[in-house]
Formats: sequence, C-alpha cells, structure tokens
Amino acid sequence: MLALSRSLPRGLLLATAAAAVALLASAGGARAQSTQTFTNVGESTFTVPANVSSVTFTAIGGAGGNAVTGGGGLVQGGGQGRSVTATIPVSPGEVLYIEVGGNGGSGRGLGGGGGGGATDVRTCSATVTICKGGVNPLQTRLLVAGGGGGAGGSASGGDGGDSDEAGAGAVGTPSTGGGPGTTNGGGQGGGGSQSGFNGVLGNGGDGGEASDAQSGAGAAGANGGGIGGSTDGTVAGGGGAGGGYNGGGGGSGGGSAPSGGGGGGGGGASYVTPSATGVTTAWSSARPSVTLTYTPSTPPVIVPPILATVSPNTGPTTGGQVVTLTGSYFAQSRQVYFGGVAAPRFAIRGFSTITAVVPVGVAGTVNVRVLGVTGLLSAIAPGAVYTYTAPPAPTPTPTPTPTPTPAPTPPPAPGTCTVPDVKRVSLGTATRLLRAADCAVGAVTGPRSVPRRRVLVRRQSIPPGTRLLAGDRVNLRLRAYRR
Repeated sequence: MLALSRSLPRGLLLATAAAAVALLASAGGARAQSTQTFTNVGESTFTVPANVSSVTFTAIGGAGGNAVTGGGGLVQGGGQGRSVTATIPVSPGEVLYIEVGGNGGSGRGLGGGGGGGATDVRTCSATVTICKGGVNPLQTRLLVAGGGGGAGGSASGGDGGDSDEAGAGAVGTPSTGGGPGTTNGGGQGGGGSQSGFNGVLGNGGDGGEASDAQSGAGAAGANGGGIGGSTDGTVAGGGGAGGGYNGGGGGSGGGSAPSGGGGGGGGGASYVTPSATGVTTAWSSARPSVTLTYTPSTPPVIVPPILATVSPNTGPTTGGQVVTLTGSYFAQSRQVYFGGVAAPRFAIRGFSTITAVVPVGVAGTVNVRVLGVTGLLSAIAPGAVYTYTAPPAPTPTPTPTPTPTPAPTPPPAPGTCTVPDVKRVSLGTATRLLRAADCAVGAVTGPRSVPRRRVLVRRQSIPPGTRLLAGDRVNLRLRAYRR
C-alpha cells in the first residue's frame, strides 16, 4: 500500500500517487527463465509454478538397440529416436507426469535389437488404469517423442529404422523390416520366414521370432519399443513395426534358410497435442530425456484506491448526509468506511469520484477510506477525513417558583355553630342568619307595640364568632327603627 505524506496538497498528492504506481509497475521487472531436465528412465512429476501459463518441452525418444556379435562388436545399428520440441499451454499448480523412455537393448548373435522407448509428457500417471474422465493414461499425453527401431539379428540383418522410418530389409534374404508408425496406429510388421508384429499407437511391435531364445530387451517406460525378435538360427525373422505416429520400424532378421536372425523391435510412437505451438522435430542420438523451459509472467501490480478529499467533510452525528469523495482508482470499489463504519449506500461515479451516504457516528473526526476491488484499503490521507458534530444542547426552560398555597380554613367541627353578627339587622334577617349557622333564636325582648318590620336587633346575647353547640340559643334585644 502506498504511504503518502500528510503534508501534501491534493494536486501533489495525486501526482505523487501516480508516480508511485509507475514505480511499482517498473519494479516488477522481467522474470528469469527457468530450465529443468529429466533423464531418469520411468516416471517423474513436475508441478507448474505460479504465474506460468505455458512451458516449452523438448522430448527425446530412446534409440533402437544394436545387433552385436557375441563378443560385443557392432553388426547392425539401431535407429535414432525422435526429438520433439513444442510450447504447450499449462495452468499454475497443474501436475504433469514426465515419462522418459529407455534405449532398446542390444541383440547378441542372431537376436534382434529392441525398439527404443518413446518419451512423453502427460497429465495422468502411467501407474493408474483409468484417469479422470474415464480415459486411459495414453489418452492424456501432450507430447511424445518416438523411439528408433531395433536392428535385425545376424551378420546380414537390416538396420533399425530411425523414428518415423521403416526398418531395413535383410541383405540377400526375403525378409523385410517393419514399417514406420502411422498417424492412426502402428506400422506393419516386417515379412520373413517368421513375420514381425504390427505396432500399436503406444508401442512398437515385436520382431519376428522362431523360438524362445533370448533376444534384446525392449525399452523401459509405458511407451516402450517392441522386443527384438529371437531365433534359433533356423529361419529369418521380420522386423517389428514402429509404434503409431513416428515410431521407427525394426530391422529384419538376416541370413538364409535354414540359418536366420531375429527381426528388430519397432520403436515407440510420437505425438503433439493440437494446442501446441512452435513444433519442431528432428532425429537425435542423444540420451532420452525431457527438458522443459518456462518464464513466469510478471504479476500485475495491485494498486489500492487513492482517496484525496471528502466534501462536505462535516456533518451531524445522526448521519444521512451525502458526501462526494475524490481521488483515483475507484473503479469497482467494494465499500466506503467512515472510521470503520460502512456507509449505508454509495455509488461509483467514475474512476475518480464516489458519492456516499454518511453513517451514524459519534462526535469527533474519523478517517474515511475506500475498499478497492483487490481487497486493499486506501491510505490514510489528510484530506480524507470527516468530522461528526454533536447537535447543540437545548436551552433549559426556567422552572417558575411555586406560590405557596395557604392552608385551608378547617371546616367547623361537626355539631357546632359559629355565632354570626346580627346587630342592626331586622329580626327576620337575624333569625335566618342564626339558623344558617346551626344556631337557634332565643328570647327576643324589646318594644312590643312596634310592628316587627319597624324594629332592628340592638344587642345579641352571645358575641359574634363564638363557637356553640348546634342548637344553642342566642337571645336578641330589639329597638324601634325610625325612618
């Protein structure tokens, strides 16, 4: 991730980021080419390294076995194997199986030489019977280099054919060498007093034989060449045919009846997958092997988003504000974070612009960061911040001082009366007031000759406000009222 200075202004910040990205891209550099060679006969494995999408293979098939004298002197030579070079697409982590064929064994005396084994690269081990998809291991081959044919036995036996060629016929005899492999299968076995065997797509055929006398052995490996024909010296054997595609044919056995040599075994097949490019072939007498060459590609530079500014950069803690983010490398960004809290919604407006809805937060300043498609976050930058502001505290409403409530006047005790003031009122009025207060009118004294409507209460026997028992009497004294 890029580390950008906090003191840079926005324009310089983006320019510095672009320069840093260019520097990273140039720092990757070209990867070194790697080469590996397998020479052990039999099966080895190779795992395709990371960032490798193709491998160039050079496979060399086994040579056919020679026909030699009992003392080891060369009589007839076996055929050369095939060298096949091709570039084939592969996948990182893929396991490839390298099958190196062996050279054909030499035939001593009248025995024919063995055919050379084919060398191949395949995607399924030769040790299993059925591979993924229900195919056999031979059907998973990507590249095969055919083997040469074995030489025919006896002094007049034929040379083994090079890969892709027929074996030679014996000198002065009617026996013939085996044919080369064909596109669809093995070649034809050579004719003679004892015919050679036909080749097949994978292996060359065995040379013709007339008895169980030991002959030169065929090559090791799943795509071995045919076995050289053996003989008891009574008949001449025909050469074995080469394996399918480019296996070399075995040489025929030599000698005239009743004295003859065994035919040489046919060589293994050659093949290149249709997806291969840069295919070249040649005959080779080099040791059977597979050499592979590959160059890992430079991995892409992973650039995180670069966030420069947030506008507006201040808002309430309740969130919901829409802000605009500017910077670069925003394409396919996955999320926007405000202090670690994901924005509820955001939209990519282009390579350098994003709009986002601010999430709920707490008062304070937080870093705003963008999560890129590569899983990297944008670097912390001075302009990539957002400040949450708390809402203003409400102004408190003053609480009024409560007015004390006067204590209520206790009601008069049950069964009592409070004497009212009835002075200077008429007798009728005084009577009503006393009764309303649960008091009773007692003795009334005063002028008798004056009508009641012309008199007023002059004096009451009990002062006003006096508490009496209910029904207690208050005496009244009257006086005449003058208009």
